[in-house]
Amino acid sequence: MATPEMKPQEARLPCILLAAGASSRMGSHKLLLPVGGEVMIRRTARIALARCYPLIVVTGYASGAVEEALVRLDGVSTVFNPAWTTGRVSSVIRGIESLPATCPGFFLHHADMPFVSEAAFDALEGAMGGDVALVAGRSGKPGHPVYFPSCYIPAILDLAQGESLKRVLDDKGSIIVETGCDGVLEDMDSPEDYAALCRKYCAKYGLGCGSAL
Repeated sequence: MATPEMKPQEARLPCILLAAGASSRMGSHKLLLPVGGEVMIRRTARIALARCYPLIVVTGYASGAVEEALVRLDGVSTVFNPAWTTGRVSSVIRGIESLPATCPGFFLHHADMPFVSEAAFDALEGAMGGDVALVAGRSGKPGHPVYFPSCYIPAILDLAQGESLKRVLDDKGSIIVETGCDGVLEDMDSPEDYAALCRKYCAKYGLGCGSAL
């Protein structure tokens, strides 16, 4: 896959990239596994940066190794979530606390989804125009990233520990946006996921992925 063309910094919206989990089902830290000549977290971040600024990476487990993998990526800032073991919502809130003071909204993305293309972000941006959350989709199925207008932030901050962002989307509404990108549905939780997706995309793009498991 070619290096994505960067949009001008001032034309990009912020993105919170969740990278705090312990990868317990993978058996090793999945964000540091090789995907096409770079580690997973770096690939996901690099593609997101083509459409997002700043990219706020929320770390937790093995934060030092994750931060090291992102060295020299302009536009990335990292923030540590000391409560990362309590669940995903705490990391989202930690990321929101680091957003620019004035922004119309933000993307929320997952670091273990390295095959989300810049075109998926473009599809979400093309559907903007109202105060409603936009969910990247494929064939009607919801995935990631998700665009949250800033008016959703108070409801997210009000979530209790253990609650899901789905509650906010259900209460305030969302629209699934067709992206034409399979990667919006494909995360990597297990060795089988990693092997299957590497086979699929490394053959498609000639990435030369190799298993580290």
